[in-house]
Amino acid sequence: MADLYITEYQKVGFGTDMMVPIPCEDGNVVRRAALDFSGGVTLATAFSDSTRFVEIWGDTDCLYAVGPAPDASTAGTPLTAKYPKQFVVRPGDKLSVVGF
Repeated sequence: MADLYITEYQKVGFGTDMMVPIPCEDGNVVRRAALDFSGGVTLATAFSDSTRFVEIWGDTDCLYAVGPAPDASTAGTPLTAKYPKQFVVRPGDKLSVVGF
């Protein structure tokens, strides 16, 4: 099985020592979803209007792409299994994922 886990956040805070973004779990989670991409390139539901930041991690190595019409198979960024990645997104953008 190949799953990508997506958590959408309204806002983030910053760590005091290294100034890295830290997701604010306290009432700021917009949505959590698991996306099965074992059948090939898969497109997630568009990010919510209140989503500004996401965290993703997969249970297997994969490629992902984000944007209005992303295709991870042609312009994907590698994501190593079980290592979360956090980044800023625009509301309405989508996420595409495919295994490799």
